[in-house]
Amino acid sequence: MVSGSSADASLGAFTLLEVLAVAAVFFPRPRALLTALVAAACFLVSGAPFDCMLPFMLVTVATSIPLTALSLALGLVSRNQMAASFSSLPVITTGIVPLFFMYAESTFQALPLLPTGGGFALVYALAEGTLLSPASILPAVGQLTWIVASLVALAVAAPRIPGEAGGRG
Repeated sequence: MVSGSSADASLGAFTLLEVLAVAAVFFPRPRALLTALVAAACFLVSGAPFDCMLPFMLVTVATSIPLTALSLALGLVSRNQMAASFSSLPVITTGIVPLFFMYAESTFQALPLLPTGGGFALVYALAEGTLLSPASILPAVGQLTWIVASLVALAVAAPRIPGEAGGRG
């Protein structure tokens, strides 16, 4: 666990980022841009050194991909908006669960199993200065696995996108 003030500030910024990233799922179009802007604001508030900004931005934007892709896939396969809202609730819930995993070492080890957990652990490692250590491999692989799985789910659901009114000919 991290005990430094810079690390604590970065984690607080990532906590805020996660909450706002979950809210960003409900905005219609520029999710990646919105996530990047929120990440930049959270980073600036954290007081972390600017040489950490690029890795922080890359990790946070990449971490938002599974939530966004899974929410879009569930929305595409839903019959109506009510079903889409109801089915996206578990995705949103798993997006904020890492906030509670940081309080115990045993639960912290399970973070890479969650869609945003790998990113949370990577930002944690960035705050500790151990982002490029061997301990960051498992969270990175877990996050990449979630990104690929969510994009595959979106690709499977994408053929259900209705055509334009005139059809595509």
